[in-house]
Amino acid sequence: MSSPELETTSELEIPAFEEDPNKEYIDNSTVLMRVEDKMYPLNFQQIRRMVENVIFAPKPDTEFMESIGYVVVHESTPPVGQVVTEVTPELGEDGKWYRAYTARDYSPEEAQAAFEAERQTRLQLLEIRLNERLAIGYEFTPPGASAVQHLALTDIDALDLGTTLRNAQSALDRNRPTTFRVRTVEKQTLTLSAQDAVDIITEAMDERQRIQGLSWDLEDLLNLAETPEELPEIPARLD
Repeated sequence: MSSPELETTSELEIPAFEEDPNKEYIDNSTVLMRVEDKMYPLNFQQIRRMVENVIFAPKPDTEFMESIGYVVVHESTPPVGQVVTEVTPELGEDGKWYRAYTARDYSPEEAQAAFEAERQTRLQLLEIRLNERLAIGYEFTPPGASAVQHLALTDIDALDLGTTLRNAQSALDRNRPTTFRVRTVEKQTLTLSAQDAVDIITEAMDERQRIQGLSWDLEDLLNLAETPEELPEIPARLD
């Protein structure tokens, strides 16, 4: 049986921590620096592991952290430049430490490397835009219908359409009343006469060739460009 004294002690509650509105506190997202050797960046958890024989509050204030040699590093606006590098934080006129940067222009080698990287980025974006546009496909209105439909024109779709086109043309050449089924982007299965299949798919393949041509023209301009200013912008949609 426990004594009254033990029961009284176990019922004691630790008072909730209350922040002083006149103080600044840190947490795990606060960026800090050790003043002694300018070790930076550090967070609170790292400092707790580094500092021995110190009992930390869950959210210590900045005055306490400064007393053991650590200061908060505040955000600052980076300068404008082609190469911006963060350096050791600097002490501001207000007595606070701030992130510091240096800025410079590219060297000729860096400028060329940046130019080539931008060229490759735009070539990759062009390929993405081409695939997106081919997936949207050819817009048409099926015979006897009022709703607009689309035939996808990706490489795989073009192979299927090419096969259907050849079969439909063969049926026409042999005067066979055969019908052909095509699947639209809208997930509609259309049953077409041989003539309608030839007409629609021929127009769809012409549209694919037109879109592909736009992509080729942009690709040529990208490959021929010798300066950043000559690199063409890649449109949101190839049309």
